[in-house]
Formats: sequence, structure tokens, C-alpha cells
Amino acid sequence: MLAYGDYVRTEIPSVVDTFTVPLYPALLAVNIFLFGEDAGLAAVIFLQLVALYATGLMTRCLVRPFYPKAAVFAQAIVVFNPNSLSTAHLIQTETVFTLLLTAAIFFLFRFGRTLELRPALISAVFVGLAGLLPASRSVSRRRDPIRLRYLWFRPSRQPVPVAAHRARGIGRRSRDDSCGGHGRSLGI
Repeated sequence: MLAYGDYVRTEIPSVVDTFTVPLYPALLAVNIFLFGEDAGLAAVIFLQLVALYATGLMTRCLVRPFYPKAAVFAQAIVVFNPNSLSTAHLIQTETVFTLLLTAAIFFLFRFGRTLELRPALISAVFVGLAGLLPASRSVSRRRDPIRLRYLWFRPSRQPVPVAAHRARGIGRRSRDDSCGGHGRSLGI
């Protein structure tokens, strides 16, 4: 982005890249612009560690009203989670996405307490920003952050109803099923 001044494919700069959502490349470009190309990546890792710590602080504030004694433990679980720590040391979007999603939930809870419009709007902005982050190449298509909107509007996709159906035998494999007996278990 810095080299060509636009969102283009790096291997063919004349072709505009319309498949990349813009937030994370813009964050990388700002860091490289401010700190230089060599120090820019180290600055990104440092800022992602700060984002991870901020996510832990917000988690602590979310847990405190419900379980005051467990608030610090919840923060420690978020901050010292080996997956989160390793992802924060890579140039991937998951740390920033988690921060934005936690901030959205934080302000959504604040809206529920105060019933003012401002926290609801801030929460919506954070969800919108989270939708502008691409999934890293290591994340499967099922966990693409853009699909986050389905969590709010499709409660039937939540794990609890699935577990209830499986307990009753609805999602189990059968021999007479088409697709080699895998159709029901895959949801086909």
C-alpha cells in the first residue's frame, strides 16, 4: 500500500486488489510509515501485545460484575493463553479482531446497564471495524470474521442446540444415508 499508494496486488501493481478488506493492511502501512520498514514489523508485534493486554483488561471489566473474585483470573486466561500469545507475535489479524470484538461486547454490556444510545453506537462501530479485518491464511473459511454477523441473527447455529440434537441422536451417522453415511453429520 505504501509502495503503490493504493490497494493493489504486489505481484501485479496495475491490478487493484478488491479481495482484501482494508483495515489490517492500513494498520500495517501506518506502522511501517511511522517506524520504517525494519522497525515497523517489531512495532506491529508490540502493538498487538498491547492490544492483547487491553483485551484482557476489558475481559476483566466484563467478568467483575458477575464474579468479582474471578475477574483477575479471566484476564490472566486471556492474556497468557498460549494461542493468543503466539498469534500476537505474528503478523496476523486475530489479536486485533479479538480486541475489537471484546470492545463491542464491553460496550454492549454498558448499553444494557445504562440504556443510553452512545454505548450501543460504539459497540456497532467496533463490530463494523471487526468486519473489516480479513481472516489470516491459517484460519478456515468457517471462522472468517466477516461471518460474525451470523452469530447475532442465527441462534440455531450455536453449540448448545447442536449438542442437544446430538444427544437425541439427530446428528449421528447412519448407514442408509447418502454421501457414504456422512450426510447428516456434516449437515448436508
